[in-house]
Amino acid sequence: MHGQQLDFLGPFHVRSDDQALFINLVIDGVPAVDAIVVTKDAGDAWLDRYVHAPGVPQPSQPPLSAEVVPIRAQWSKALPVGEGYYYVVIDNSSTVGSVAPPSMPTIPLLPSALAAADPAALVNVVVQVGDTP
Repeated sequence: MHGQQLDFLGPFHVRSDDQALFINLVIDGVPAVDAIVVTKDAGDAWLDRYVHAPGVPQPSQPPLSAEVVPIRAQWSKALPVGEGYYYVVIDNSSTVGSVAPPSMPTIPLLPSALAAADPAALVNVVVQVGDTP
């Protein structure tokens, strides 16, 4: 994913109160990204603002979880949640979460140089729903 972008994964359906979201991430390309979990209602509103307005908006409600995922580490989290639907949002922006991608140069660039300067992140992710550990 490119710098100054969000990636909305889901919504994932948790069928009972004794289940959890299991999130596994490995990233490369930037020092870190944020992994954020929100309810479907909060995620739908956030996604709508992200698609229809310029820039990267903040979520309208506090997230259920917000974690920093460092580069090249096998990062895992089991998040017990209640019955419902949830989004996992990957943040590679400087406006949401705790980390920010490296800044892009402010000088005009040729298209090939722009691709090299983009603080893109390679994100490998698996999200599963299962019984709470």
